[in-house]
Amino acid sequence: MDKNILIVEDEESIRNLLVKIVATLDLVPDTASNGQEGYDLFTKNKYDLIITDMKMPVMNGRDMIKKIRDDESGRNTPLIILSAYISIVEVKDLLEVGATYFLNKPIEMDDLIEYIQKCLDIPESE
Repeated sequence: MDKNILIVEDEESIRNLLVKIVATLDLVPDTASNGQEGYDLFTKNKYDLIITDMKMPVMNGRDMIKKIRDDESGRNTPLIILSAYISIVEVKDLLEVGATYFLNKPIEMDDLIEYIQKCLDIPESE
């Protein structure tokens, strides 16, 4: 399947888990360890989906999303946000800034797969 995915997560163990999860859908992502690296990759490549953590060093997920949404090429790119310890007000803000979906950590693998399938129009497997 020719879909370009970007995973932005500062914790290596979670980043590796996310890579394994998207591999179950035959997707191979690019990865970044902070929002600035993620944004830099975004400016060099076209992505069909971006999955990002919120709280990261250098540039957080919210600021990265805002920069991506401010760029014409990123206005319609689906963005799935993953975060722990976030308030309802912060979730609402993320959705207003341009997040497509939000998942609370620890994430449920089935929920993430469902959102990925929705974002990429991948039929659910039986």
